[in-house]
Amino acid sequence: MADAKTEKQKVKEITDKLEEGLKELFGSEKYKSYPLCQNSIITVSTTLC
Repeated sequence: MADAKTEKQKVKEITDKLEEGLKELFGSEKYKSYPLCQNSIITVSTTLC
C-alpha cells in the first residue's frame, strides 16, 4: 500500500514539473517568435519554386 502511494506521489510530482515546464515554454518570447520564423521560411521556399 505504501508503494502505491509513493508511486502516485512520484507521478504527481513529474506531472507537475512537466506542466510547469510547458507553461514556461509556451509563454516564452522565443516560442512566440517561432511561428513568424516558420512563415518566413515558407514564403521564401514558395518564392524560389
